[in-house]
Amino acid sequence: GTEIISQLAGCSLCPAGEYSDDFGICHQCPPNTYNTESGSTECFTCGPGLEFVSFTHVCTLCPASEYSNDIGSCQICPPGSYNTESGSTQCFTCGPGLEFNTISTPCVPCPINSFSNDIGSCENCPPNTYTTTIQSIDCLTCGPGLELQGAQCVLCPAGQYSDDVGQCKTCQ
Repeated sequence: GTEIISQLAGCSLCPAGEYSDDFGICHQCPPNTYNTESGSTECFTCGPGLEFVSFTHVCTLCPASEYSNDIGSCQICPPGSYNTESGSTQCFTCGPGLEFNTISTPCVPCPINSFSNDIGSCENCPPNTYTTTIQSIDCLTCGPGLELQGAQCVLCPAGQYSDDVGQCKTCQ
């Protein structure tokens, strides 16, 4: 942890935030690493769930909705994922039929006429499809001879037909 100043002056300790690896030259600690004592021969990482704050020279917990998986800096959870505790090392996704809401109630069911197939957010059902319950993982179609009216499949009236798209058409 020392650096040669000159032949006459001898050596001096490397300051905090720098290190010497026995070659007589002080080096800045690499990004996301630290040391807090002069004369250090190595730099350290904060570890999972923590990040080094350079102006305070301490490791702090990553806040909720952020994580650190041993790289030394906190990262925001990707869209559609979450965590609810500080110091997290990973983010989670809501399961099928659920979407992320808030930190206090992270996963909520998809409402009727929407679905989620494990992507973390609900989508509206495509035209002429529907759901009858909350927390659906896919949407339903009415089938041949039926038409979607509101949230119900009803028979096509006389003189009309449907070909599995949920919409009656006039016979020709």
